[in-house]
Amino acid sequence: MPDLVDLLKRWAFLPDDAVVPIKVVAAVTSLSERTIRYDPRFEKVWLTPNRYGYRVGPIKKILLGDWRSLGDIAARVVGGADTARRLAKVGRMVEQQQKFDAQVAAALDQIERSDSYRNASGETQVPDADELLKEICKC
Repeated sequence: MPDLVDLLKRWAFLPDDAVVPIKVVAAVTSLSERTIRYDPRFEKVWLTPNRYGYRVGPIKKILLGDWRSLGDIAARVVGGADTARRLAKVGRMVEQQQKFDAQVAAALDQIERSDSYRNASGETQVPDADELLKEICKC
């Protein structure tokens, strides 16, 4: 049996009835072997009771036709991991925002209690943005 590189070199010239292993299909479609195994459009051809492959003709038709929808299966296979990563990232962003909000609140409280921001009548004057940032960095 030819090796993977030989089959990939001859892919365009293989007859439609040729049967190739899953590694060749994965290399040609750039999908994982697991995605190919679970996608119903890739029909297995059993060569022996323990060995199977995939016909070249239907794979070429898939590549020429409805290629975009192959990602749907891949998204279902990988979706759980991507969702978990996104949720973790959003959680970290929320924590950072809460920490910043707490720093701003602490700085504003400190300004309220400080006499340096009071005018002659005893009212608190709101500092400009530069002074506010300096107060936040002190916390």
